Amino acid sequence: MVDFSARLKELREEYGLTQKELAGKIGAKRGTIAAWEAGRLPERQAVERLADFFGATTDYLLGRSDQRYRQDDAPSPADIEKILRESHIMFDGAPLDGEDKEDVIEFVKIALKAIKKRRKQQEKATEQNR
Repeated sequence: MVDFSARLKELREEYGLTQKELAGKIGAKRGTIAAWEAGRLPERQAVERLADFFGATTDYLLGRSDQRYRQDDAPSPADIEKILRESHIMFDGAPLDGEDKEDVIEFVKIALKAIKKRRKQQEKATEQNR
């Protein structure tokens, strides 16, 4: 299983954040984030703040589980891609072939990337208006 430092860095990069930006979002210092990514374990409250921020379980962050979300939470982009690849998707009454599924997956990736970019811009605008 993956350890906490690797999971934290993976999630931070997935969200397109620097260590300083993540620190600001969870009320920590950049050096603290760097230390965690270098292998130091945070206190329980910090793990909970990170889990809340990333929408992940604490067990996932700590590397105790590979299941990122609680059962009642929405799937991650990777989960969506897996579902699309493994599902029997129909369009106009005919099943999609592999190439068609890849097109759908690419469309979903582009849409999710646009959503992430828009949300980041909205966060910046909100921060500037404070």
